[in-house]
Amino acid sequence: RPDGESKGDEFWPNSAAALLNGVILHLLYKHDRENRPLPCPTDIMSFLSSPDKSTEELFTDMRDYPHISPEEFLEVPEVGEDGKPLKDENGIIKRKKNPLKEIYGEYIKDFRPFAHKDALGIKVKSIDEIRVALQQKIDKGEKIQWNSVDEAGLSVSAPYHMLLSHPKVAECAANILNGAQQTTASIMQTAQTSLAIYQDPVVQNNTAVSDFAIRDLLDPQQEVSLYHCMEVKDIAAVKPIARLFIQMICSKLIRDMKFETDPNKPAPKKQRLLLMLDEFPQLGNMKCIELALAICAGYGIKVCIVCQDVNQLNKEYTKDNSIGSNCHVHIYFTPNIDSGGATAEAISKTLGKRTISTTSHSDGGGGWFKGSDSVSQTGRELMTPDEVSHMSSEKELIFVAGHKAIFGDKLRYYEHPFLIKRTQMKCPATSDTVTRVTNFEELFQVHAADQEAKEEDRRRVLEDRARKAGLSY
Repeated sequence: RPDGESKGDEFWPNSAAALLNGVILHLLYKHDRENRPLPCPTDIMSFLSSPDKSTEELFTDMRDYPHISPEEFLEVPEVGEDGKPLKDENGIIKRKKNPLKEIYGEYIKDFRPFAHKDALGIKVKSIDEIRVALQQKIDKGEKIQWNSVDEAGLSVSAPYHMLLSHPKVAECAANILNGAQQTTASIMQTAQTSLAIYQDPVVQNNTAVSDFAIRDLLDPQQEVSLYHCMEVKDIAAVKPIARLFIQMICSKLIRDMKFETDPNKPAPKKQRLLLMLDEFPQLGNMKCIELALAICAGYGIKVCIVCQDVNQLNKEYTKDNSIGSNCHVHIYFTPNIDSGGATAEAISKTLGKRTISTTSHSDGGGGWFKGSDSVSQTGRELMTPDEVSHMSSEKELIFVAGHKAIFGDKLRYYEHPFLIKRTQMKCPATSDTVTRVTNFEELFQVHAADQEAKEEDRRRVLEDRARKAGLSY
């Protein structure tokens, strides 16, 4: 849920999330094909709230939209400015790629419509067979009806528009079209409610493009500090944006981290990152943080979680949460007085007990110089909950995994000149060290390295298979 509240039936937010995934995918392809700016959350809201189309018309258009061009499906040769085919370094003619086939493989599951007499008129079993048959028709001078409707707006029997539509977008649209009207309306309303914040002009302007790429935060070639500040009066309103932003950072950084497994190659240099989350419970339940804490340290990421007391965490994550157990260092200041004393009691239990020896004398009724002494040992809390609650504000308790607790002095930044100087640094108006993503060209450049890495992995797999089969690749 955008606000982190876990209440009510999960069907509606899950269905709305699936709808938004399909719409985002649709708008990315649509805006790229139509040479429009990068879509932003406001565009998603505008799409779902289209005033000139009914829900059925909206999702029918979405289902049948040509997300790739006929040239991409046919994989025609690429040509230069002189009109001649382009060739690669091996002298092989370059061809346009079908991105849907590269991502999903055989994305057409039912080939029966293509065997109809109004279509190919022959049985086909793969996308490549369809592509070859269509190319033969084109070579004969036949016109292919790629759209789902003709110039008069009437539906056509030829199923060729299915070849150009994104399969996952089509599935998303079909789910909405095939659902009950009341169910569809509720899902739409849930999605629109989640996006309402993006109708604010200030939010719209600040989310229209990306002023930096998340990968910049772990780029060893540059040092970047990112501050995400919220006014107290705006916390409730912008919390969904903050939650989405932090979740994107965690998932993107952890997903994209790479380790060098070849011992002959140097390990990639890491840029360490500190994710400081002040007033963390105010963000609501963020499962991504709870899951990431256990593994993020291995990716060069440290998370510092700041909260007022244990009750705040327990309220959002229940008493059985794993946040505390996945933190290597715990620092406690004097806890505030709460109704159950949960924080003070938790600190006292974490400190453990110390052994106290007591000696008692028994004279056995025989006078002062007779009798015996007995020594007993008992356990006593190192600090009782009451002592923890009354701990000096100048002190702090530090717990480091594998070490004894530290009872230390609190450092106040305003008492140390070298820390005061840091607070006096002015914030730069703009930054020239980050990767801006303001259009599709810049977006493709950001992902070019990832695409090359995937191509390299694919090539190595094919080479390994060929080598094991005794073939050359």
